Amino acid sequence: MPKSKFLNQTEIAAQMGVSTRRIRQLEKKRYFKRNDAGFYDLAKVEIVFAAMNPTQRAVAGKGGDANPGEKGSLAAAKKKEAFWKAERAELIFKKEAAKLISREELVSSCTAIGALLQSKMMNWQPSFEKYMTDEGKVLLKDEVRSLLDEIVGALDDLDVATDAK
Repeated sequence: MPKSKFLNQTEIAAQMGVSTRRIRQLEKKRYFKRNDAGFYDLAKVEIVFAAMNPTQRAVAGKGGDANPGEKGSLAAAKKKEAFWKAERAELIFKKEAAKLISREELVSSCTAIGALLQSKMMNWQPSFEKYMTDEGKVLLKDEVRSLLDEIVGALDDLDVATDAK
């Protein structure tokens, strides 16, 4: 079993990228404690920081986008947090401004378009039939049916993909 590394308050604070005051606060809340000599166990302190919020995990070099074992800076963590907060705010704005539509609305709109297309195609087909040979009528019906089957298949795929998410 590897030996634990014990550090004083200033060294632990520097190692974790926080102030000595923050170390005292966490000690007061009993997240970790000093040994008899007044030192902190680095491994235990790292576990506490790893369990904290994403900003703190990045600072402690745990989780998030930080590479394992590599310390991130508090400024970088705050920058990432601000970026994602802005992204979320933009999505909320677009949703409220009706620039985003729900999946259900998309599926129902596509289904309505497909039904309209089917209706229109079935209505114009008879007007051409009077000028066509019997063989041409069969080919046209087959082509229309094939096209409609492709549309229905695409709508079914869209509906299945929507249900999966």
